[in-house]
Amino acid sequence: MSFIDVRFPTKIFSGTEASVGYNTSVIRLKSGWESRNANWEKELRRYDVTKAIQKSSEYQEILHFFLTVGKGTLNSFRFKDLADYKVPDDHNTSRSVLGTGDGITSTYQLIKTYVFGSTTYNRVITKPVAGTVKIFVDGVEKLSVDNTYGWSVDTSTGIITLTNAENWNGKIIGAEFEFDVPVRFEEDWLVASWADYQLFRTKISLVEERI
Repeated sequence: MSFIDVRFPTKIFSGTEASVGYNTSVIRLKSGWESRNANWEKELRRYDVTKAIQKSSEYQEILHFFLTVGKGTLNSFRFKDLADYKVPDDHNTSRSVLGTGDGITSTYQLIKTYVFGSTTYNRVITKPVAGTVKIFVDGVEKLSVDNTYGWSVDTSTGIITLTNAENWNGKIIGAEFEFDVPVRFEEDWLVASWADYQLFRTKISLVEERI
């Protein structure tokens, strides 16, 4: 299997269902109490695009994508989750803080921080969208070609590399960006039925891949 750095067709969105969840074992004891155990440390996402595909042209585009990129469940690819695709977002309007420069460390991982009250959760972002990443030094945006605070981003890993790490010593490193989710088809079969000559019905689910 491999990751193909291509995005699932973005014009197919209307009617798409997004879900995010965990895997937890819940055992009801004889006493009535419960024993709960988290099987996954990190969440996974699923997307159902069944209702988004109705026209013959839409199905044909997905068919071509399925046969050339996905190859069933074999390969993963990018998917834009309209429910959660950017930093900052409408709830947490602060940019992500990647860390504080120590004058030595030259690489930092992009993250998205989820906040509710005093509780936070950091999600590692591995598939930022090219051309959307902005890096800030103590709240001031710096271009990647800046002579003092230059940087680069690897859009296949989400790693930011500082050009001159010694210049970032004591500086708070912030980031704003858009990102995709690495996913694959959940099934090896692409099933379609005809409502009429031009109207299609199909079932397509995508599942997030841990990278």
